[in-house]
Amino acid sequence: MSWNEDSLHRWLARWPKRRAALEAGNDAAVLAKALARPVVCVDTVVEGVHFEVGERAGLVGHKACARSLSDLAATGANPRAVLIALRAPRDANETRLRQLLAATERTARAFGAEVVGGDTTCASGPLSLSVTAVGELERGLVAPSRRRARAGQVVVATGAFGG
Repeated sequence: MSWNEDSLHRWLARWPKRRAALEAGNDAAVLAKALARPVVCVDTVVEGVHFEVGERAGLVGHKACARSLSDLAATGANPRAVLIALRAPRDANETRLRQLLAATERTARAFGAEVVGGDTTCASGPLSLSVTAVGELERGLVAPSRRRARAGQVVVATGAFGG
């Protein structure tokens, strides 16, 4: 069964109202609160590269969101909002796409962020999901960086690099 962009948009419109955005459900969102020190990052997962064809949709959605939230955490930022960009072939299963998006939303919510917008598009080629995460760095906190790293400091990784 192929998916229908209008049907997917109607389903997304039923998601709970977002507190983080004055207006959401569009390709762009107006955040309800200005962020004093915003941190923004984006990560993409592509079928056949970052996950296997047929892999459980919930795992794919979680992975896509967790990668961006992990990048925020690496800078010391607190997650506030995420935007999701889904690119799927016309013959993709709509139920699977909904499961993927729902898992992305659950992961964002579990870490204090809300899905405030994004984009869906039909295209040839493999399914891909990009998650843009928006966070806020607390006042006075210096974000860690590779440039400031010094010999003898502790570096922590929770998984393989680049995957």
